[in-house]
Amino acid sequence: MPWIIDKSNASYSISVLTPAAQAKFDLFQNAIQQQGLHPKQAADTLGAADYKNLSGTNLFQIRLDGFNRVTFELDAATQTVEIVQVGGHS
Repeated sequence: MPWIIDKSNASYSISVLTPAAQAKFDLFQNAIQQQGLHPKQAADTLGAADYKNLSGTNLFQIRLDGFNRVTFELDAATQTVEIVQVGGHS
């Protein structure tokens, strides 16, 4: 079963995203939604995205640029990536 994205409850700080950061976010989303990649694999396609788990929780984060991040939760059972926050730095 391929991975999917759920952005229904996401918090956005899109106004602060640079065009380059937005492009990275789009590539990340597309790698998951269109190719069905695991989020770690999708992050690897971006280069230096710094995929990491946040303090032993089920929250993960990738870097879009020097400041902006995407924070998301993984549900392995349903292979769903729930986007929590786009933009800003948590």
